[in-house]
Amino acid sequence: MKNHYLIYTWLLFFGISAISQEEYDYQNASSYFQLLTLSENNPSEALRLADSLANNSTSSKDVIEAKMISATIYEKDGDFENAILFAFESLEKSFENNFNFSRATAEIFLAKQFRMAGYSIYGEKFLNRAEETVLSLPNSDLKLRIKGEWFLEKGQFLLNKKKYLEALHSFRLATDFFLSYESNSKLQNILLKKTTYLLGYTNLKMEKFEEAFINLDRSLLYSQLNHPYSKICQAMIYNGYANLYFEMDDYHNSEKYFIKATTMLENANSNAAKIKVYADALKFFKCNNEIESVYHYSEKYLSVIASMDREMVGVMESDFWEKEEKLYARKPIARYAFVAAIALIGFVTFYKKNSFFNKLIKRNGDKNKDIPKKQPAHREYLPPETVDILLEKLDEFEKKKKYLNQKLCLSLMAAQLETNTKYLRYIIKNYKCTDFTTYINELRVSYIINKMKTDPHYLQYKISYLGKEVGFTSHSRFTKTFKKLTDCTPSEFINKIKVSEN
Repeated sequence: MKNHYLIYTWLLFFGISAISQEEYDYQNASSYFQLLTLSENNPSEALRLADSLANNSTSSKDVIEAKMISATIYEKDGDFENAILFAFESLEKSFENNFNFSRATAEIFLAKQFRMAGYSIYGEKFLNRAEETVLSLPNSDLKLRIKGEWFLEKGQFLLNKKKYLEALHSFRLATDFFLSYESNSKLQNILLKKTTYLLGYTNLKMEKFEEAFINLDRSLLYSQLNHPYSKICQAMIYNGYANLYFEMDDYHNSEKYFIKATTMLENANSNAAKIKVYADALKFFKCNNEIESVYHYSEKYLSVIASMDREMVGVMESDFWEKEEKLYARKPIARYAFVAAIALIGFVTFYKKNSFFNKLIKRNGDKNKDIPKKQPAHREYLPPETVDILLEKLDEFEKKKKYLNQKLCLSLMAAQLETNTKYLRYIIKNYKCTDFTTYINELRVSYIINKMKTDPHYLQYKISYLGKEVGFTSHSRFTKTFKKLTDCTPSEFINKIKVSEN
């Protein structure tokens, strides 16, 4: 009895909550697929029902499910901002209730959203956190699926880095886990569709064309089974065939599949899919000197990029990162007490061990002072004449006040300056000493401050009007940005001007 008590106390001390945690596979719940199916024809009604479920449920699990349903519907509708914010709400609730299965699912989802939006650094941050969470899960059928989803996402990061062999290994592991996952056959088909497509695409990049065809054929078979994502999935698979034929110099079949893929995406809302397909189609039509098609898909590509950038600005300007920092700062003391103690002992040992070397250095007259410190290299990869041209264009951009455009984003501005986003980021960072968002916000706030000081009419306008005047999409974003840059809200600033005039 005493031994049992000691074991129980030891488990509590280390915070092993998985033993008592109930598995909750929200994607197997009937409401998940019912609402996703409804969202095909009526996304607003599906979101209303999910919101009602979240607000009226007394069960934390139901709330977590509802938040993730909303996030998935927003993702499907091409709304990255709301997809990220709702998934994070689900993550917060999972933390509060110590539901590690739900937590892992939300972290993998967030990693995916940031990757698809082009913010891979943040995506990898959540992917690494998801890995830790997945490792903490108790063995179960559900863990197999979540591990598979993690390897699926990991493979796509590796694919983006052109680490094809590692990506292939990751996708194969994901496939093995999904095949071992014996639960919802519809969900299993969706997951296997993704892995087989990505295996085919990786085979293509490795110039293993026969294997690529085999995996794309398998993926198409899974995709044609009835589920909510079939249209977007099939478009991506057709895009895979198009690229495969293009690499094999079969331009007739390549064009046929590009047209199939782009036509299928016309009325779809998946911006991430559109970006991939439009970029690949552009490459094909440029190669074939079809100028009209190049212009057509360039317009579509830039439009989607602009839309995605605007959504991600919403995430970056929200309190998302502040909440995220606080969330991951919550670490139960009991769980980490032992680790902290070991770390402290290690530090003390290290300090004592190295005190001898510190004394030795002093005895020898601090010889290290003579060793020059390695300075970080500044890589000027733009020719001076290109820098001069871009700075002139940037000056013209400011003079013409193009920063007031509400639809402005990095890609649109790069197009206006006849450059690319990489060069524009470089110029703003190194010659304006800031990032794109801060640069534009500073110009906008400076403009409206000048207006308020020089034109009395601006002191009478509503704050929301002032915000729209300078390109902000909402009252709250304008107020938050204004306060961040001036230490006071627009209303307070207006009152200060009125007081000074009296």
